[in-house]
Amino acid sequence: MAKYIPPSSEKFAEQFKDKDRQMTAWRLIPISILYNTDTVKAADRPRSLDDLIDPKWKGKISIPNPTQHAETAQFFWNLQKFRGDKWLDFVKALAKQEPHLCRIVRAGSQCADQRRGTSRPRLHQVPQTI
Repeated sequence: MAKYIPPSSEKFAEQFKDKDRQMTAWRLIPISILYNTDTVKAADRPRSLDDLIDPKWKGKISIPNPTQHAETAQFFWNLQKFRGDKWLDFVKALAKQEPHLCRIVRAGSQCADQRRGTSRPRLHQVPQTI
């Protein structure tokens, strides 16, 4: 495959460039933890992914269903880069929290199914182009 470096990619951070320049990233998917400010006090909000493992969040987490949302599956897979050998431990611990798997995610991160309006923190993907 021939190298092609789009002129616009020269502004990309090095971490988003393929080392062999065989591929150019075209979007980023930031992940955030959203919570209902009407029911969760700022002092109690989850501040990191590890906070979601706290037993107080069991049954109160919503995430887009990774079998229906490729971005969620990719997020879990990419944890290897940030957590090394411990990535799967986090995924298993999160699964033990019995998260609600959303079928549809609407703008504003609302899970579009039967559990709307809860105080669950949500892992949410917002596709962005670079």
